[in-house]
Amino acid sequence: MSIADLDTQIKYAGDGANVDFALNFAYLSGEVTSIKVIKRDTTVSPPTETAQTAPTHWSFDDATDPTKIVYAIAPLVTDEILIYRETVINQETDFPTADQLTEDQTDRLTLMLQEVNDKLDRALLFPRSADNLPTALPEAEDGLYLGWNGTALENLTAVAGATGATGATGATGATGATGATGATGATGTNGGDGADGLITAIANQTEAEAGVENTKAMTALRTEQAIANRLLDYYTQTLIDTAQTAQDVLIADARARLTTVENNLDINQYSGTQAIQNNEVTGIALEGAGADIAEAPKYGDAFSRNNTGTEFTRATCLIKRSDSIETRFVQVTLVMHYISGAWFIGRESTVVLNDGEPDGLVFTVATDGFGVGLVSYTSDNMLGTGYSGEITWLGKEIPVIIS
Repeated sequence: MSIADLDTQIKYAGDGANVDFALNFAYLSGEVTSIKVIKRDTTVSPPTETAQTAPTHWSFDDATDPTKIVYAIAPLVTDEILIYRETVINQETDFPTADQLTEDQTDRLTLMLQEVNDKLDRALLFPRSADNLPTALPEAEDGLYLGWNGTALENLTAVAGATGATGATGATGATGATGATGATGATGTNGGDGADGLITAIANQTEAEAGVENTKAMTALRTEQAIANRLLDYYTQTLIDTAQTAQDVLIADARARLTTVENNLDINQYSGTQAIQNNEVTGIALEGAGADIAEAPKYGDAFSRNNTGTEFTRATCLIKRSDSIETRFVQVTLVMHYISGAWFIGRESTVVLNDGEPDGLVFTVATDGFGVGLVSYTSDNMLGTGYSGEITWLGKEIPVIIS
């Protein structure tokens, strides 16, 4: 195609109503992306430019009406709309072999345009939508600066600005090094005679050994007697301290031996038996002989521990539950631990002693205000008839050694 029009852009002033803006320049058919739009806001100084994108801000129909763009919302009266062409500098046409010279020249022009564009990218440029463009730069003059005088660029003389406000006071600097020591001053005059001293007599042996008399002097003999008495006190106390240490070791050893014996006595064991009810969801305490009559058979110790003397216990439980459908025979090992004013319980192991299901019990422990933890259980629902259940426990506590 031929291109006679030299225009590459056109600017319009918004009026708050018009949305159609005609093009006054040519572009390559199909290359819609080469059409760019900038909105210029004249309410600020200097005006600001904002790129407008299609189809967010405007639209363009290259097929049916390639002569204008259509804005989605009419620009304001304070807006200026700049429409311009920005063609990608490349050469994508592959000429026939016979036209190789033409293709070479076209390629050369494309390369030259790319080099010119690279130089322009490094140049100082006015905004794309600016109107008051100067025609030339003034000659350089030493000591002057290039500035805008309102209509053109010219060489201007620097004018000192007003003095700025005083800044905040800086932090206090570090303390300087200590100066050299001054010369020694002259010797002062002799003072007057002092008052009579406090020494009024010579201490006797008892006073010397007691070491509390502060107004009597001591002869060499009294000094020797005082030192000997102090040494005797020191060695006597050392012998007493050594004996006490040896005695403490013996007591600790005896206590450890006693603990070993106690751990093997039945006084640290507890055992009991109690019936297990079916489908219990509220929790039933394992109180042994003290349980409700409905928990019969019941006998032995309650499954509970007091924190006095122990903080840890382990119990082995044999559980048997049966009905017309199944029999559960299980051995469960439970451990209880007293931590920060409360008992905690957990399963250490569960062993199914027949080929049935697990026991179906959940154990919990409640701690009262006296440090006593009482174990309770809940049970699942065995669906057969003729249900019976029983739990037997044998536990042993590990005592705390109080030194």
